[in-house]
This record gives sequence, structure tokens and C-alpha cells, in this order.
Amino acid sequence: MTPYERVQALRRELFEDVADLPAPARRTKAIPGGWSPLELLEHTVREDRMLIGRGAIRKGKPGRTPGLILVLFWNRNAWPIPITLPSLEPRDEADFAQVAAASDAVHRGLGLIVGAAGEGDIVAIHPLVGRLTADQLCEVIASHYQYHLQRLRLPSPGLSAPTGNLAAFDPVAG
Repeated sequence: MTPYERVQALRRELFEDVADLPAPARRTKAIPGGWSPLELLEHTVREDRMLIGRGAIRKGKPGRTPGLILVLFWNRNAWPIPITLPSLEPRDEADFAQVAAASDAVHRGLGLIVGAAGEGDIVAIHPLVGRLTADQLCEVIASHYQYHLQRLRLPSPGLSAPTGNLAAFDPVAG
């Protein structure tokens, strides 16, 4: 599976997990001040738009910087993230269909960028890790989705979903 295919598979899995919830549960915050599953999806769209929306093929030297390795390692272990940029905070203004449509639009752009990029071309600049090739960009996005899938599937006391494990998602912690 290519890094791009992995992104699409994880995105589909994340959206399916939330789609399987009854509509009211999609907007239920497991803890006060936390994010609902729908807000979590909105956050992923905002993050993707930040990364992919700036996508343009450039020449340059990519690399597996210590920052990139740290971001991938952190996300894969689903450790709480201490802060979220205000521009990436969900605003809870859209319904599931609108968030899914926005994600589809952003990912059509990712497909175009990945398809046009040559090996080693820089396609995005991440605020923490710097210049990224198409494969590295897909790795970052996939690890972000994997992080949120793991957090979403954590058991949450006092709140149940069809799967029995709607997560408490705290924006300060992740």
C-alpha cells in the first residue's frame, strides 16, 4: 500500500467510525471542554487544508528531520498533544455531510499533488517539521488520522456508542 493509499484508507476508517454513531452522539462531548466526534473530523479537515492547501511542487532537499520523526512517533503512540493551534480548533458549524464533503475536496487536491510530484519534490512545508515530499506529507497525514482513530476508540466511562467506546477527546490533550 502506498502512503497515499494508506491516508485514504485511514480517512475512510475515521469517517466510517463517526458515521456509525447515531446523529446525536456525533455531537456529544464525552467530557466538558472536549471535542465531539464530529468536531474531531472538522479538526482533521482544518489540519489537512493547512497542509495540502499550501501544496505546490518545489525543488529542494527533503529529509527525515528530527521533527518529522518525532511527530510520526508521537502520533503513532497516541500520546496526548499539549496544544492545538487556534486555527485548527473545530468550530462546530457543520454537519457530518458538510465535513465529509470538505474532506473530499481537500483530498482531491492531495491526489493531484501526489500525482504530479516527482521523487524528492517538495510539496508542502509543515510548520513543525519543515519541507515534505509527497510520501512524507502522506505519512504525516496518515499518522494524524491514526492518532485520532486510536483516541476515538478509547473507552469512555459514562458515554456509550454502538461500538461501546466513544472516546473522551480533550483538545488540550490531543
